[in-house]
Amino acid sequence: MNSTKMDDICCKDIISDLPEALICHILSFVPTKEAALTSLLSEKWRYLFAFAPILDFDDSVWMQSPLVYMNEVHRKFMDFVDRVLGLQGNSTLVRFSLNCRNGIDRECIFRWISNVIERGVSDLDLGGNFVSNRSMPSSVFVSKSLVKLRIRTENCTIIDLEDVFLPKLKTLDLSSIWFRDGDTCLLKLISGCQVLEDLTMSDLWWDGYWNRSMSSKTLKRLTVHCSDWDRSPGSISFDTPNLVYFEYFDLVADKYEVVNFDSLVEASIGLRMRHHQRAHASYGDLVVNATNLFMGISNVRILQLFSNALELNIGPKDIINSLPEALIYHILSFLSTKEAAITSLLSRKWRYFFAFVPNLDFDDPVRMQPDMGNQEETEIHTSFMDFVDRVLALRGNSHVNKFSLKCGNGVDGVGVTRWILNTLELSVSELDLSIASDTTYLFPSKVFVSKSLVRLRIEARNGLAFGSLVIDVGDVSLPKLKTLYLDSVELDYQIICLAKLLSGCHVLEELVMIDVVWNFWESCSASIPTLKRLTFFTEEGWNNPPPSVTFDNPALVYFEYTDTVALKYEKVNFDSLVEARLGLRVGYEESENPIEVPFGFPFPLIEYAMVGDATDLLTGIRNVQVLYLYASTVEVLTFCCKAIPIFNNLTRLTIESNTKVGWDSLPNLLKNCPNLKALVFQGLLHKATDRCGDMCPCKPPENIHTCLSSSPVKVLEILKFGEINDKTELEQTKHFLELMPHLEQLNIYYDTSVDDNLVKVSKQLQEIPGVASAKCKVQVISDNLTLSVTLPSSSSI
Repeated sequence: MNSTKMDDICCKDIISDLPEALICHILSFVPTKEAALTSLLSEKWRYLFAFAPILDFDDSVWMQSPLVYMNEVHRKFMDFVDRVLGLQGNSTLVRFSLNCRNGIDRECIFRWISNVIERGVSDLDLGGNFVSNRSMPSSVFVSKSLVKLRIRTENCTIIDLEDVFLPKLKTLDLSSIWFRDGDTCLLKLISGCQVLEDLTMSDLWWDGYWNRSMSSKTLKRLTVHCSDWDRSPGSISFDTPNLVYFEYFDLVADKYEVVNFDSLVEASIGLRMRHHQRAHASYGDLVVNATNLFMGISNVRILQLFSNALELNIGPKDIINSLPEALIYHILSFLSTKEAAITSLLSRKWRYFFAFVPNLDFDDPVRMQPDMGNQEETEIHTSFMDFVDRVLALRGNSHVNKFSLKCGNGVDGVGVTRWILNTLELSVSELDLSIASDTTYLFPSKVFVSKSLVRLRIEARNGLAFGSLVIDVGDVSLPKLKTLYLDSVELDYQIICLAKLLSGCHVLEELVMIDVVWNFWESCSASIPTLKRLTFFTEEGWNNPPPSVTFDNPALVYFEYTDTVALKYEKVNFDSLVEARLGLRVGYEESENPIEVPFGFPFPLIEYAMVGDATDLLTGIRNVQVLYLYASTVEVLTFCCKAIPIFNNLTRLTIESNTKVGWDSLPNLLKNCPNLKALVFQGLLHKATDRCGDMCPCKPPENIHTCLSSSPVKVLEILKFGEINDKTELEQTKHFLELMPHLEQLNIYYDTSVDDNLVKVSKQLQEIPGVASAKCKVQVISDNLTLSVTLPSSSSI
C-alpha cells in the first residue's frame, strides 16, 4: 500500500462514519458520565451519548471533591441526569441504572424513575441510600415493560403497595427492604408477577409480622437472606413447585406450614437460632421445628449445609434429630460410607445411622499405594474388611440402592464375593465394582441372574497387580439391567460367554467394553435391539485383527469404537445412529514371503503385511450425523477401505491429525459428504504425501479443482493451532481460505498464552491476496484473547 492511500485512511474518521444507532450501542457499554466525554470529539458527537439505550448514573464518581463542595457536586449531578433525560425525550430505553447517596433530592430521583418507567424501560437497577425511610414510587410496581427489577439500598427502603401489575417481570432482586404490611405486602408483590422466575431477597424487614408466605408457580430460583436483627418468624410457607434452586439463610421458624419443592435440584441452607432458642434446646425443649422444611427438600440432588445450620443439632431434642430417620439416611447418602460413619460420634442415636444409608461406598485406603509397608498394609486391609462386614451386618435386610466397592491387591477375594452376594440379597439396583488382585479372581455368577440390577460396572484395572478377574456365566437373566460396563475383565469361553451375557439383558441401553482382547476370538457379535449407546475400546499394541465382527443394533444413537480393524464385518446395522467416534488401527499379519538374512544373523527377520477391511463398517455408519475420526482411522481409510461410502446425513466432521499419518483419504471422504456444514481439525500437522489432492499445499497437484473447491462446509474450526509449527499451520489455514467457496466462519484456537502471537497470526491472515468466500468471518482465539480478522475477497478464485 503506497503512502498516499495510507494518509487517506489515517485522515478519515472511520468511527464517525458508522451509523448513529451503532455508535449509541457502543457507548452503552460505558457509564453515562464517561460516554459524555465523547461530546468533545466533534459537533456530531455532542449529544450522541445521551441516546445510548443503556443509561448508568453513579454519583460515587462525582464524590472526589472536598466535603465543603458536596452540595455543589450534588447539584451538578442532578443537573447532569436531568439534561440527559431531557435530551432523550421519548426515545427507547433498555436499561436504567441509578446509584446515589444522601444529598440527592428525592423528588428528582422519583421524577427520574417515573420518566424511565413511562418510556418502557425493561431493566431497572436502583441502589444507594436515596430513599431511606421513604416509599418507592408506586409506578415501579405497575410497569408493563419491566423484565428485571433490582432495588438494593444501604438503608431501609419502604415498600407500601396498593396495586401490583408486572406482567413481564422475570427477575426481582430486593435488598434492605421494609415490607410495611409484612406478609400481606409480600403476597401482593409476588402474585402481581405472573411470569417471575428468579427472586432474591436480602436483609428484609417485616414490620413485626411473624408469618411469611412465598407462593409462585413460575419461580425457578429463590434466594432468601434475612438479617440477624429480625425477629424469628412464627410460620413460613414455600409453595413453589417449579423451583430448581433454593438458597435460604434465616432464623429458623417456629414451624414450616407448606413446603412444596417438587422440582428442586440444588439447595443451600444456613439456618440459625437465637440465644433463647439455644437455651431451651439445651434443656430438651424444642421451641422451633425445621422438620417440614427438610422433608420438603428431601428429593434434592445437591445439598449444601453451612456451619451455622449445624447449630440446630443441640440438646437431646435437637432439630436434626427430630427429622425422620429416612430423611437423615438420605442426607448421609451424599457422603462416602467412611465419612458417614464419623457421624456415629454425634450421639447414641446416631451411632448406627450411617449403616442404613441407601448408597454404600467403600474404598480400600491401600489401593494404588505401593510404598506402604507389608505389616501396615495388612493391618489396614484387616480393618477395612472388618468395617465392610460390620456395616452389612448392621443393615440386616434393609434395601441397598447402590453398592460401590473399590479394593486393591490384598483384600480377601472370599470376602469380596460375600459382600457382593449379600447386596444381591438386599435387591441392590446399582453395583459399581473396581477389584484389583495379584491372583485370579472368579467373579460370582449369581450377579448375572439378579432381578433388581439396573446398572452394573465391573472394573479390573490391576495397576501393580498381575492377576485377572474372570467372568464365567451360566444362566443369564438381567431383566432390569440398562447399563453394563466391563473394563479389563476376562470372559471365559469368550464368544459363548459374551453371547450369553448380552442375550440375557433384554432392556440394555448402554454397553461399555474396555480392553477386550480379540486376538484369540474367531468372531464377535454384539446384537442388542434395545441398545442406544455402545463403546468398544482396546489398548494400542494389540495389532492382530479380529477375524469377524458383527454389530446388529438398530436403535443405537451413539457408537464409539477403538480397535484394530477386523478382517471383515459380517453385519453392521446402525439404522438410528446419530454420532460415532472411530479409532480404528491398521492390522498386521506375518507375510508368507520370508526375508533373506545375511549369513550368521542371530535370528530370522519377519515381514508383516497390512490386513483388515473397514469398508462394510463405514457403509454401516453412513447415516451418521456427527463423526469423529482419530488419526489412526484416517490411515485405515487409506490402506484398509476399498471405497468410502456417501455420508448424506453428515453435518459435522472432526479429524485428528499427527505427523505420522497422511491425508491421502481425505479428498474422497470430503467429496462424499455433500451436506457437510462444519469441519473440525484437531491439529493440522500431517505426513506430506503426493496423494492429498487439494487438501494441503505440501505437494499440490497440477490441477486443483477437487474436494475443497467444491466443499459445502460453512464452518471451519482449527484446534491446537501453534502446538508444534505455527508457520506450517498458517500456510495450511491460508490454503483453506483460498479454496473453500462457501465458508462463513473460521475459528482458530491458538495454543498460546502470548497475546502477541495472536496479533501476529491475525496480521498474516490479513495479508492473504484473496479468499474464496467474501462472507467468511475469522476469529483467532486463545485462553486470554479473541481477535476478529477482516479478510479481502477474491473474484478470481
